[in-house]
Amino acid sequence: MFAYVLRFFRSIRRALLNEGKTAQYLKYATGEFILVVLGILVALQINTWNEERKLRLDRQELITNLKAEFELNEKQLEEIIAAADEISSSIAELLLVSAGESDQQFSYDELKDLAFNLFKNAAFAPTLGYYRSSVSTGAIYLLGETSILNTIALFEENLRRFVALETLAREDYFLGNMVDVRKEYGAMESLFRHSQSAPSITFSTPVPEIYALTETEYRELISQKEMYAIFAHRLELRIRIGNRLKSMRDICGEIASALSELN
Repeated sequence: MFAYVLRFFRSIRRALLNEGKTAQYLKYATGEFILVVLGILVALQINTWNEERKLRLDRQELITNLKAEFELNEKQLEEIIAAADEISSSIAELLLVSAGESDQQFSYDELKDLAFNLFKNAAFAPTLGYYRSSVSTGAIYLLGETSILNTIALFEENLRRFVALETLAREDYFLGNMVDVRKEYGAMESLFRHSQSAPSITFSTPVPEIYALTETEYRELISQKEMYAIFAHRLELRIRIGNRLKSMRDICGEIASALSELN
């Protein structure tokens, strides 16, 4: 349409020029120039509107997907925290048994079930695919909210510390006092693991009968000062890990709430 109008003006301008009507030609030339300028301005404005609309849609998509991602992480953490608290409670009870301060009477198998918690982990693999992608493409800055970005950075810092603690807890099974106990009693499995605790677990090296402990020997073993120290160390690790999990859960909730306010 715009091109058709320009052709129409040009035809008039040529006719006026051919007829020698210079004054009228100049008027039409000026009108044509103004029309071209207005056309360019309108086109630029429409392009700006389209770009702004696209940015608004992209920002809304970013907010929606990030909110869903951190809400999912929050839900996962709630479940993991419940399991982590149960692990810590079992180790704490074992610590009381070791110190002779427990109010409960545990059977031989029940004690081994409690002790198995020393080697359980609270694994957490966050869902951060969309967030990572938005960071790599720069789309994350569409949020325009540095406070949210700072809170996400705090989540990542807590995640790094959680991973470091979980790594330490796993490595602890093969290091330190655990090694000394294994050397003295032949195998940790005979001391702390019971088939009812983890029926799906099989060991590459079965525990020889020669290293099996009677119930009396077992109760004497877990009452030793060195074993109390091992239990206390594991409990401290589990408590710290649990605290990291709870911090990440709370931060996920804060992030999801902040993103909701941007809608």
